[in-house]
Amino acid sequence: MVVLRTAAAEATLAATAASAAAAPAAAAALAAPAAAPSAAHHQVVALRNEEDWRMMLQASMETPAVVKFDAAWCAPCRAVAPVFAALCARHSHLLFARLDVDEMEECATELRITTMPTFCVFRHGKRVETLSGAERAPLMALVERAVARLETPKAEP
Repeated sequence: MVVLRTAAAEATLAATAASAAAAPAAAAALAAPAAAPSAAHHQVVALRNEEDWRMMLQASMETPAVVKFDAAWCAPCRAVAPVFAALCARHSHLLFARLDVDEMEECATELRITTMPTFCVFRHGKRVETLSGAERAPLMALVERAVARLETPKAEP
């Protein structure tokens, strides 16, 4: 399991946990048997700077990364946060991260993120799938496809 942590991420992790507690129905619906005993300690990581971003891309060489692009002012982003956190807890073998588009505007612009929330799966350092919107079922399907990418070998150049 790959976990990225920065000092700034701790506040976001606490906020994510608080969001999950505020919406127990969504979190409980996804809290089915976890993939590993350590799943309860697996949390969404905040990507706050270029170094965090590079570390996430590097980590995606080993395991798929599901990144939520959002903004503090975005109500749908806040509404889907407990679902994303529950998926993170359930799939501890994946990397889950969030990136605030207002904090990392250059990165969001480069990736052409125009809708919040947008979820992207990264594998082998490249974006392989994108989903826009806060609907639960498509997000769950995206994560299941990311799980399937665990078995995907790196393509030869």
